[in-house]
Amino acid sequence: MKRDSLDPILKEIYTYFDFLFAKGYRIKEAKTLSMGSWKITLDSPDMSIDIFNDQGEINLLFSPTNNSDYRNQFGIRTIIDYLSHGKSHIGKFERHLFGNRKKRLQMLAGLLAEYLDQITPCFGDNFQKNKPGLFLAREERNDIFMERYMRKG
Repeated sequence: MKRDSLDPILKEIYTYFDFLFAKGYRIKEAKTLSMGSWKITLDSPDMSIDIFNDQGEINLLFSPTNNSDYRNQFGIRTIIDYLSHGKSHIGKFERHLFGNRKKRLQMLAGLLAEYLDQITPCFGDNFQKNKPGLFLAREERNDIFMERYMRKG
């Protein structure tokens, strides 16, 4: 995938995630990965957001700004689990959105717009305080996933 092929994706990012740019987020990096995948990183002083496509699955990852440790990246579902104290588990996103970039970006932007003001304080100066809870929420989400996976097997 050539760099030019990111132009339509960047246009959609500017459209659907306009509220992030209004809050001071800037695109730090936009790159293509292997096999048609891509990643766009938006930065603020407190938090980085990766919007990425991996084999047709578009998702959001959050981390402290300038994070170099992949273990400090948390998916939007994990963060919502953490914020709701385990009362709100967002499962897999709708299958009909798989491969439909515009609808997927629109859905994720809506979800992020709803939770952004709660997510932001989890990072920045508060990250070390929130880190154990975020790790626990991720572990619990992985346990739920594995339990469901094992039952189907």
